[in-house]
Parts: sequence; C-alpha cells; structure tokens
Amino acid sequence: MKGYGGLFFLFVEPKHRDTLLGRIQRNSYFTFGVSSKDIHPELAEICLVSFDGESISHICLARKSKSAETGRTSLKFSRFLELGLIKLEAFKASPTLFALAMKLMSRQVSRVDSEGWNALVAAIKSIRPSLTDSIDALDKIRRSIGVQSNEEVFKTVAEEKDATRLALEVFGMEKEQMRRALEVEQAKGPAPFLKGLKQVRLLEDSMIFHDSALFPGLRQIAPYVQGSIEFADGKDRITVLNVNRERVERVIGVDLIYYNHTYHAYLMVQYKRMHKIPSDWEFNLNERQFLEDVKRMETFELHSAQPKLSGNPEEYRLNSEVFFFKFCEEITYEPMSTDMIQGMYLPLGYLKCLMGSASTIGSLGGRVLHYENSQRHFNNSQFITLVRDAWIGSRTDTTDVITALIQDSIAGRRSVILGVENRED
Repeated sequence: MKGYGGLFFLFVEPKHRDTLLGRIQRNSYFTFGVSSKDIHPELAEICLVSFDGESISHICLARKSKSAETGRTSLKFSRFLELGLIKLEAFKASPTLFALAMKLMSRQVSRVDSEGWNALVAAIKSIRPSLTDSIDALDKIRRSIGVQSNEEVFKTVAEEKDATRLALEVFGMEKEQMRRALEVEQAKGPAPFLKGLKQVRLLEDSMIFHDSALFPGLRQIAPYVQGSIEFADGKDRITVLNVNRERVERVIGVDLIYYNHTYHAYLMVQYKRMHKIPSDWEFNLNERQFLEDVKRMETFELHSAQPKLSGNPEEYRLNSEVFFFKFCEEITYEPMSTDMIQGMYLPLGYLKCLMGSASTIGSLGGRVLHYENSQRHFNNSQFITLVRDAWIGSRTDTTDVITALIQDSIAGRRSVILGVENRED
C-alpha cells in the first residue's frame, strides 16, 4: 500500500456499536458521515475498525457517497474482514507502532499517514498471516474503484455488464448480493464481462447438455457458449450465459435474451449507443446496422405470429411484444461499478411509430432520436418491474423461433447475454 494512508474508526457507543455489528454479521453495509476538511476522504478508502477501544476487530472498504450536509462526506462501509480482536498489546514489540495504536484509540476518526499505515497493516498481516491475501485483495479493489475506460472495446464490456445486471435485477437479487455477484477480477485488457466475474465458470459440453432442459434450444447454441454463471436463492435460480462467436474487439453490441420460466415469457433487449449533443443525447435512426436490426426483428415477427390469449392468467401481458431497444448514454467502463447504464427502453412497435413521425426529422432531414422527441420511455427501474412479473414479453414458449434468433445474433458477430430465470418447483 505504498504511498497510501488509510482511516481508523472507533465505534464504542453501545447502541450504535450493536447496530453496526449486526449489519456486519448480516454481510450488509452501513454509512457514516465524516468531516471532509479533517479527513479529506478519497473515492475509496481502506479502514481499520475498533468497537471496544482496546482492540482492532475489522478491516474493510469505504466508498465516498453524496452528502447533502456542507463540509461532511458520507462513507459507505462494506467488504468487512474479521481480524479476531487484535489487542493493543500485540503491537508492544514496536514502541512507535504501539504509541500509534494508542493514539488511534483516543479519537473516533483518524487519518493514518502512509508510513504509519504501512507499518500497522504489515503488523496485522504478521499477526493474521491467513488474511494477507484477503487484505491485499481489498486494497486492489480500492485502487480499481473509479478507474474508467472510454476505449471502444471496453464499451462493449460495459454493455455486457449492464445486460447481466438487468437479468439479476429482474431476478430480484438483493443489492448487496448483486454487488458481490458482479465483482470482477482485474484484467490487463478487455474480455467478455462474464469471464471477468469471480464466480464465472466456463461450460464444458457435458454441462451444456445438462442445462439443455433449462433453456429451450440450448443444445443448438452449445458450440457458441463462452461462459456462464449461476445464482440461486432458495427455489429460484438464474443462469446467465455469454454466447460470443468473435473476440470482443470485433463485437459491436450486445443482446440480452431473458426467459422467465414462471410465465413462459421471452424478452429481447438490443443496445444502441447515443451520442452527446449540446442539450441532449441523440441516436441516428438512419444508422445502417440499426436499420438491419429492425428489419431482422420485423422478419422474426412476420414468421412468428402472436397467439391469442388462451384465458390462462399467466399468459396475460400488457404488451406481448418481444423486442425492445435500450438507447444508452455514452458508455464509460468502470470495473467496480454496479450502476446500470442510463438510457431509455423503447418497444419495437413504438419505435417504428417514432421512425415514421415528423417529430424525429432532424435539422438536416435525417431521422434522429433523443429524450425529448421520444416523448415517453421506460427507465431502468420501470423496465425491470415490468419484465420481472412478465407484464411485457411473449405469451408462449416459442422455442424454435427464439433459438433461430439467437443463432442469427451469433452469425451477426454479436455478443448475446442470456438471462434464464427458473423456479425449481
């Protein structure tokens, strides 16, 4: 941790202490406000914590968040490593270090300079050698927070990450569980997002065949499956597959194909990138690839007429359209961020209305789309709610045509994220 000096926190007020310890035990997080002038908090900090004023019990990560109070900054504490109550006496071998530890126990919040911090952390590693790798990993995460990339290849990875996050949001995963699920390994260069996930595993053919009952038609796409990850919560589980025929450097977009087993509903989302103009974000509706995508979807709809509602309540939809576009604001890839990309979701049918409307005619006569002339759209939270309970999506299990669409996306050198939700019963 050369050149970095961390923070030390002392929480000894009984009621406050018990509340915080309860959150740590639940693998959750808590927030605490600090003086910006005194502490000068960075975007991310490593913190040592004491709850009794006599020992150091935890080391954790704290992220700076917004605060409405002038002169103070709110820190969000998470990723706690339990140190097992390291008593002050453990530092007596070094009078300087012991004096530092005694001093830290006299204040609620302290900034430790680089030299003192390195000595303190080194001593903790010596006392708890089994935690050395975990402590180093925590600092690695600290250094990666805020790291961004505007390179084109990383933008595709950012889209893959957003598609995976959408699938997990639809599944209903809790925020803290999702944060851990989306944690990525630091990579030297771009790679498909699922390959960077700590929990990811590459599928062998036998595993693909085993899962073929999970997603209809999976046998046909098995040769293209590049990676998968599975999350379970009781009887519910979701499998996210990354199907990618080409290296990510040659990929120009991402599709999310979500299948809800409970309601036998399919939904497809295709990502398009808007560009910043002085007063808004804008997408060129004359873009060749976009028009080809629309044509492909129209062909799909032409050969897969939607069946009428059978009377089964599970088949009811507010809208039985399958295709949606997500028009994203300019994408910057940040490995440790779990925020979704801002933008607007539009169903294909409504988008085609806009494409034929005078409202999308630009100043040079072409067609452009932006927030204002779209008039209305779904944001991330609205879209997630509608997909989760299948208020939108297909009405029936159209296995063959969905599989054909996946294969078509692969043939078009696109990366396809498949989010498959399944209930064990």
